[in-house]
Amino acid sequence: MVNIFATSADMRKGRILYDALADKYWQQREEQYKSLQTAMKPFIEVLYRYDQGAVLDVGCGVGTSSKILSENDCLTTGIDLSRNMVKYAEKFAPKAKIRQRNFLERQLDPKYDAISMISFFHLFDLNEINRVLTQTRQLLPPGGTLFIVTPFSEISRSERLPKLDYNTTQTRYRHMWSQADLESLLNSNILIVENQYVLSGVRQKRWLHTIARHTPYQ
Repeated sequence: MVNIFATSADMRKGRILYDALADKYWQQREEQYKSLQTAMKPFIEVLYRYDQGAVLDVGCGVGTSSKILSENDCLTTGIDLSRNMVKYAEKFAPKAKIRQRNFLERQLDPKYDAISMISFFHLFDLNEINRVLTQTRQLLPPGGTLFIVTPFSEISRSERLPKLDYNTTQTRYRHMWSQADLESLLNSNILIVENQYVLSGVRQKRWLHTIARHTPYQ
C-alpha cells in the first residue's frame, strides 16, 4: 500500500514493483481487511468525535483501508501510484473515490478533514519527509487528523532491503521510526501526537500506529 519512494528512481522502481505485486496483495485482501478493522478503530473513533468525514487515504493499495473508511460513512478518496493497485481498489472499495495519484506531485483537493497513511510514511528518507509533512499540513485544516501506520522499531534507522514476504528480491528503501522519534518529528511540524499504539498485523509484523492533529495556533 504505497506510492512514493525515497528518490525519483526509487519511485519508478516502486511503481513497477507494486504493479507486479498487486495480484498478491489482492489475494491477501480479506486477511488485511480484517487486521485493519481492529487497527483503524481508534482513528475512526476520532473521526466520529470531531465530525471529520472527508478522508484522504494515501497509498491505498488494493483498497482495504479505503473500504473500511467508506463503510464507516467517510467520504473517502484513495490514491496510489500503482495502476494495478488502483484497479483492484476500485473493485474492493466501490464506495470510495479511487485515483492514481502521486501525493507530492499532483494537485489534490485543497482540504480534507483527515489523512490516512498506512504503510507509506517509512518509504521516505529524511530529506524527502519534510516535503511529505509540508503537503500534509497544506491539505489538512486546523484540527485535522493525521493517521500514520509504520513498521515498529525500537530505534530509528534507514535500510534498503528486498520485500521477502512477497517473494521478491528487488530492494526498496525504508526509514524505520522509533515511537519517540516519530512523535518528536510530528510535534515539531505542528502535527501534535494524541495517541500511539503498537499492534501485530498480518504475518505477525508489529506496527506503530500514530494519531496526530494539525494544531497551527498553539
